[in-house]
Amino acid sequence: MADFKNIYQNFDINVHFIDGYFDVGHDGKKYSIGLNLKDMLQITNNQNGGGHSPHIWLDFKNLTKENEK
Repeated sequence: MADFKNIYQNFDINVHFIDGYFDVGHDGKKYSIGLNLKDMLQITNNQNGGGHSPHIWLDFKNLTKENEK
């Protein structure tokens, strides 16, 4: 993640609601690596180190009224 933050200070995250959590990934459950959006954002926050805070575009692929909260 440290190398990533030095190269990409702004990025998008594709998110699918799968099995009760927001999963980070492009193609849904079939190719999921089980990365929770909450964990990804925590990692991003911890890597900040007081410097530039990244701008993150969240692309929710299957957001509905039922899973938006």
